[in-house]
Amino acid sequence: MLKFAMRRIGASLLILLGVTVFLYALLLAAPGGPEQKYANNPRFTPQQQQAYVKALGLDKPVPVQYCRWLGACRRDADGIEALIGPQASPVSFPRSSRESTRELSTATSVTAMKTGMPLLSASVAHFSPP
Repeated sequence: MLKFAMRRIGASLLILLGVTVFLYALLLAAPGGPEQKYANNPRFTPQQQQAYVKALGLDKPVPVQYCRWLGACRRDADGIEALIGPQASPVSFPRSSRESTRELSTATSVTAMKTGMPLLSASVAHFSPP
């Protein structure tokens, strides 16, 4: 039983790693980026743009950027700060929005379980041999 559980945990971790790599690749493939925010601003000099890119860590290799992004997601699940870095986000989310998100996710999970469990029981009863 322990061997089975360890295999399942290992497979879950590999799937989680694959999903995060896919998601990060998708974010990289999207057009634009944080440095494009000021690209058409005539007061934003090329030196300032280079400093901005360096402050975000976008001048580093992609694996290093991925590890920083993954660490930010682990530390901070507030959304935009986890995606583009705390240096680039001038918005500080109030505590109430975090609580609202937590309440919404809890309500969604409870609703899913309340509807999913009876449906599971009904399908088992319907499809199990007599």
